[in-house]
Amino acid sequence: MRSLIQTHTLASPFDGKRRTGQQEMEWLGIDNCDYERYEEMFLRPRERHHYIQKTPSGWIEIKHPWNKSLVLKHLTAERTIGLFPAHQLDYIMVDIDRHNNEDETTLRSRMKGVAEVIEGDPLVYQSSFSGGIRLCFFLPQPLDRCILSKGCRRLFQQKNLIVKPGSVEILAERKGDRLPFGEGSYLVDPFALEPIYHLTLRDTISEAYKIFLYQKIDIPFGLQTSDRDPVIYPPRESVFDLIVTQLYEEGLHPDITTNEALLKLSWDLIVRKGYSKEEAEHFLVSWIRQKHNGLSNRVNSGKMHNIIAQIRRIVQRVNPGLAKYPVSRYALRKKKLSLNDVRKIVVLTNDPKLRLAIFSLLEYCLNFRKNLHKRRSEKTKIGNKHYVSERRDVTYRSGFQKNFHCDISKKTLQHLPGFDKANPQITMQKIEELAVVSLKRQAHPRSHHCRQYWIHFPFDEEDPIKVVSLDEGLAKLKENRGNGYEVQSHDPKLVGFCSKTGAAEKGGRIDE
Repeated sequence: MRSLIQTHTLASPFDGKRRTGQQEMEWLGIDNCDYERYEEMFLRPRERHHYIQKTPSGWIEIKHPWNKSLVLKHLTAERTIGLFPAHQLDYIMVDIDRHNNEDETTLRSRMKGVAEVIEGDPLVYQSSFSGGIRLCFFLPQPLDRCILSKGCRRLFQQKNLIVKPGSVEILAERKGDRLPFGEGSYLVDPFALEPIYHLTLRDTISEAYKIFLYQKIDIPFGLQTSDRDPVIYPPRESVFDLIVTQLYEEGLHPDITTNEALLKLSWDLIVRKGYSKEEAEHFLVSWIRQKHNGLSNRVNSGKMHNIIAQIRRIVQRVNPGLAKYPVSRYALRKKKLSLNDVRKIVVLTNDPKLRLAIFSLLEYCLNFRKNLHKRRSEKTKIGNKHYVSERRDVTYRSGFQKNFHCDISKKTLQHLPGFDKANPQITMQKIEELAVVSLKRQAHPRSHHCRQYWIHFPFDEEDPIKVVSLDEGLAKLKENRGNGYEVQSHDPKLVGFCSKTGAAEKGGRIDE
C-alpha cells in the first residue's frame, strides 16, 4: 500500500483520461466508508455553491458547485482546492504559519499560547509544504461562525496572543480554506512537530476520525463570558440597532424605503420587544402618521387606508419562530403547501423524485411569487391640471392563478430537493412537459438575470391541512382517504388540468 506522500508524488495513471470515482478511490487506497468519514469531518460544514482553486498565478474563486470527483482530484494532488465555511460550524480551526527563518521554539510558543486558550486534544496537521500547522478542535454541537470567530479572538486577546495573518489566524470567517490531506498536507506529530509521511490516506483518515469522535472539546468562551458582555452578537446586530434607533427618533429618511422601514420596526417590536401584533400595528400606524417626513407617497397622496393595509400585511407575516437574522426573509412566515396540493402532485406522476422536485419548486414559488397587474393609464383634465388615473384590466381567477409568475435562477434549482445538481434544467424540462410551469422569459447568457416561469398550478390555500414535506403529505393522504382526499379519476377540479399533462385518466396512485 502506497503512503500518502507517494500518492502525491507518483504520476497518476489517469492523466488526460476519463475515470470513475471508484477508480480514483482504488488509486488512493480508500473505499466509500473512508470517503464518507472524510466528508463527515471536513466537507459537511462547508458551502457547496462555489470554491477556490490554486493556479500558477494564485488562488481564484470558481462560482460553480464542487463535487466528489473534484475532492478526489485534490487528494491525488492533481488539483488543490479550498472550500468556504458554512454559517454553522462544529469545529475551531486555528492556522499557525511557519516562515523559513523561524525556528521550532517560536512555533512551539504559538502552539502553547493556543493551548492555554483552548483546552483539548486537537487534530494537528500540516496544511502545505510551507510548513504551517493547523489545529482543528472539534465541537460537540455546531455554532454560528461569527460567534466562533469573535469569541476565540476575544479570548486570544485576553491571553495577549496576537491574532493576525502570518502568525495565528482563526479560520472561521467567510473565506476559502484549503482542504486537508492534499498536496503537502499530512498529519503532524504534536511532540516532534514533524510531518508523518509513512501513513497511507486510509490510515490518515482513520486517525483523524478517532479524534473527531472521541476528542470533542467544550465550547471555551461559552463558560468564560464576562458579566459585561454575556452574549456575542453577529456583526449585523449592531448595524440593525443603529437603523432602528434612527427610525424611531428621526422617522423615514431617504436611505430606506417605507416597506423596509416598516418591516424592520415590526420585527423589532414583535420579536425583540415582545409586543403583540395588534399593539405593533397600532404603534406603526401612529409612527407613520407622525414621522413619514414627506417620504411616503401613500401618506402624501392621502391614501392612508392603503398604508394601513400594508402595515397589517407586514405585521401578520412576522413570525418570531423563524427569525434567524434581523429583517431577513426568514423572519416572515413561510407559506406551506396544503394536503390538497399534494394530492394534485400525486396525480401528475408516479416518479417519486419528480414528485419531490415539483413539491420543492411549488413551495419555493409560493413564497416568492409575483402577481402581474396590467394597468392602463388615462389622462383626465380637471381645470388646468392633468391627472393620471389607473385601473386594472386583469381580474384574478380563483383557484387557477394565470397571472402568477416567479423568477428562478439556475443556482436556486440546484439547491432545491429532487433536482439534478449537475444539470437541473433536465428536471425542469420534465416539469414543463407536465404543464406545471411554462417559460415566460429566457435569461440572457451574459447576465445574471433569472428565468421567469409562469406557474400553472391551482393552489388550494383554503385547505386547513398544511404539510411540511412531501413524505408527510403522502402519509397524511393515506390517513385521510376517507375524508375527501383520496385520489380519484372523477375529480372535476383536475380533469382539464390532467388532460394537458398526459396523466392517466385513472389518476395517480399513492405508492405504498
